[in-house]
Order: sequence, then structure tokens, then C-alpha cells
Amino acid sequence: DNYLWQSSDYPSDSLLSGMKLGRDLITGFDRFLTSWKSSNDPSPGSYTYRIDPCGYPQPVLYKDSVEISRDDPWNGFWFSGYSIIDPDPTSEYQFVFNSTDMYYVY
Repeated sequence: DNYLWQSSDYPSDSLLSGMKLGRDLITGFDRFLTSWKSSNDPSPGSYTYRIDPCGYPQPVLYKDSVEISRDDPWNGFWFSGYSIIDPDPTSEYQFVFNSTDMYYVY
């Protein structure tokens, strides 16, 4: 199907099952999370959470485009810094990284 706009390509502040967090390496389209401006103002806020494609891809938290936190890379099961978290047995966690795509999805 060819869609002009798909809401799952613009995750806003929530990543739901089946939504991608990452980048189309051909077009450069970046899917990332953005905080709300305030608890009662859903316009884009100061924080973004995205996958950094430089080097080995890692999730990075930015505040006003300044990196404030970097998570560990994907280890084949989850992002390695989260190894103490019990995976949800009803979800499959994947990190796709090839010549056309780089994204996390569950």
C-alpha cells in the first residue's frame, strides 16, 4: 500500500508495538520520540530520543539538540545497558541494521 502519511512514522512521545524508532538509510527519514512542551501542551518539547547512526548505532537522549545521555548498543537481544530488565514474553524485540534501514521495533 502507498500511503501519503502514516501516524506510526511520527511516534511523538510514545513508541507503541510495531512502531519503528530509527532511520531509513536511503531517504534519511528519521523516526524519533519527542517530549511534550508541558503536561498540558502537546507541542514539541525540548527532549528527543533517537538512534544515533554514527559508529555503532545507539539510543541517545538530547535536550535542545545537545546530547545528555547515550545508552549502550544493541547486543542482539536488547540494548545492552538494559540487561537487568526482564523482556516481555509477549513481545519480540528487534534491532534492524542493514544497508537500507536502522531501527528498533518491538
